[in-house]
Amino acid sequence: MSKIDIPPVWEQAVAYVASKVPQRVLLLGATDTGKSTLALYLAKYLLSKGLSVALLDADVGQKDVGPPATIGLIHLKSVLSPLSPPLAAEALYFVGSVTPVGHMLPLIVGTKRLLERSQAQVTIVNTTGLVKGPGVALKSFQIENIQPELILALQRQGELEPILAGYKYLETLRLPVPDKVSPKSPLIRRARRQEAFKRHFKGAKSISLDGERLILQRVPRQGLRVGLLCAVANKQGETLALAVIQGLEEGGQKLKIFTPAPEEDIAVLICGSMGLTPLGEERHFCSRYTRTRSFPSRRRRNRRVSLPRGQRFPPVRSRKYKQRPRSPKSRFGPTDHTVPETEG
Repeated sequence: MSKIDIPPVWEQAVAYVASKVPQRVLLLGATDTGKSTLALYLAKYLLSKGLSVALLDADVGQKDVGPPATIGLIHLKSVLSPLSPPLAAEALYFVGSVTPVGHMLPLIVGTKRLLERSQAQVTIVNTTGLVKGPGVALKSFQIENIQPELILALQRQGELEPILAGYKYLETLRLPVPDKVSPKSPLIRRARRQEAFKRHFKGAKSISLDGERLILQRVPRQGLRVGLLCAVANKQGETLALAVIQGLEEGGQKLKIFTPAPEEDIAVLICGSMGLTPLGEERHFCSRYTRTRSFPSRRRRNRRVSLPRGQRFPPVRSRKYKQRPRSPKSRFGPTDHTVPETEG
């Protein structure tokens, strides 16, 4: 738990939650507002009152439960539980990236699926810090999908009001952000995710999966590629762990991956939309939901460079790439067959 002074209004809020015992509590707040601290503090307080508590972490970037790029669920057993992130998840749902942008549908679906698996008296749902722009739609659909009995809204200057205005019929407690909550730079967040990835893949090994028996889900248009972050699931479709593609073997009949999951339990490979190195460093590929330009647009270039009157930039021409023909011997689509060395 973050070392900050708990405001008195937070203490009153958690006491109110303990007295009412809502089945679903949703936490909303922008980046660096103390959502994780409030979630863990609330969970610890409810456990001390003898209530059963589950923590559902739907923040795919800065995780409290499970590895990045996933939604994690855990049932906290007792007050002695180590309430300090990251916690090992009892159930996972693979979103495919560390950002909610372009992945709103799996975020909404996964949150609902794991919420249905909770058997606790109180389930605390933590969310991402995206609350502006596309975040308004994301949080609105999450509220409608979850239907929480209580919303805890952490805000500084009313930034959550565009979201909360449409759900005045739901009970909402607006809480202040503690003064000692300091913003974290993107480099610090990225470094934390890298450490979380490394912890998740500690003890992982390279395994080869039979292409005839393996079920593929969410395959990107570009096909599989070396370094693509994926997840492996069992026959029931339950996510077991993350995995990284290493290449093809035996003429494209077997797929080599790097994962901590047991080989005998793997039946499904779920593809993501970002890359990952053996050291946990992120490589962002083109999302399967959006198309990106190879070069900045003319408008963006004109904002950065001023030209004499009457002079204009030449039109931007997008580069055309030829997709590799699909090999008839491989069911995995176009991919890079090279297998890089992997550090365990």
